[in-house]
Amino acid sequence: MAAQFITALLQPAIFVGNKTLTMKHTEEAYIGRVTGIRTLLMTGAMLLAASGAGSLKLLLTLPGVYAAAAACFAAGLGAMVPLLRESRLRRNPVRPSS
Repeated sequence: MAAQFITALLQPAIFVGNKTLTMKHTEEAYIGRVTGIRTLLMTGAMLLAASGAGSLKLLLTLPGVYAAAAACFAAGLGAMVPLLRESRLRRNPVRPSS
C-alpha cells in the first residue's frame, strides 16, 4: 500500500515533466496538439505496460519480470544517449583552436 501511495504521489510529477518538456521544445502554435497526442500516448503506454506486466508475471518468475523491466529501461536509456549527446553539442559547439 505504501508503494502504491508513493507511486500515486509521483505520477503527477511525471505528467508535469512531460508537459514542461513539451513547452520547452515545441513552437507555441503546436503546443496544444503535441500535448494532446503525447498525453494520450503516455497514458496508453502505461496501460499497455500494466497489462503486459500481469501477463509477464504469469510466464516468468519475479526476478525474470525485474530483469525484463531492467532490459526495457536499458533500451530506453540507450535510445536517449544519442539525443543527449546531440543536445549537449548544440549547446556547446566545438570551436577550432587557433
